[in-house]
Amino acid sequence: MLNFLKKLATAAAHIIWPQFCPACGRLGVSFCAECLKDTLNYLSPFCLDCGGRYDVQCCEASVPCYAATQHDGLARKFLINFKYHNARSIGNSMGMLMAAQAELCNADIAVPVPLHRSSRREYNQSHIIARGFSSETGIADAGDILRWRRGTNRQMGKGLNARLDVQRNAIESTVNLSGKKIALIDDVYTTGATLRAARTAIESAGGTVTAVFVWSRRLK
Repeated sequence: MLNFLKKLATAAAHIIWPQFCPACGRLGVSFCAECLKDTLNYLSPFCLDCGGRYDVQCCEASVPCYAATQHDGLARKFLINFKYHNARSIGNSMGMLMAAQAELCNADIAVPVPLHRSSRREYNQSHIIARGFSSETGIADAGDILRWRRGTNRQMGKGLNARLDVQRNAIESTVNLSGKKIALIDDVYTTGATLRAARTAIESAGGTVTAVFVWSRRLK
């Protein structure tokens, strides 16, 4: 009888909140913790400047990037649900899973890439990820201290070449970051142009980006 009532409650929840785990199909939830964890495929560190392997001589002056998985399959579906279907709880878990690569990260604060001014989304997905990352690592969440400068176009829907054209000064910091060591947080690495603009903004405000953490990396 108890199992029947649980199933009935789950079905009712799905009618009221039409959502399901994209991996196992469980009703009434936007994701299952184990299903999300199963998508992990931690990539080797790569260079923020060129996207190539980080442990080579030409990248010594750059910043290492860490991705929890590749941007395809279920990992991509979870991210789409999180960003475009208001499944905000996924982002916190993503950040916590990303924290597994932060063992050697020397940072004072975690700073999310800002949501573009023209976005219709009600929330900054990178900030939600940063909260989960901070709760797991103990690195303080700095909040939305970065912002896009007026007159810059958002990246969504652009092709590869257009994404690469993001100007280095397209983002600015709203606070002084002198002496701060920063872990930069975002949802996905495509060309790295937005992340490089965020790094420039942080350096212009006196801070130093010591590492970049993303949920997934889009590979060719």
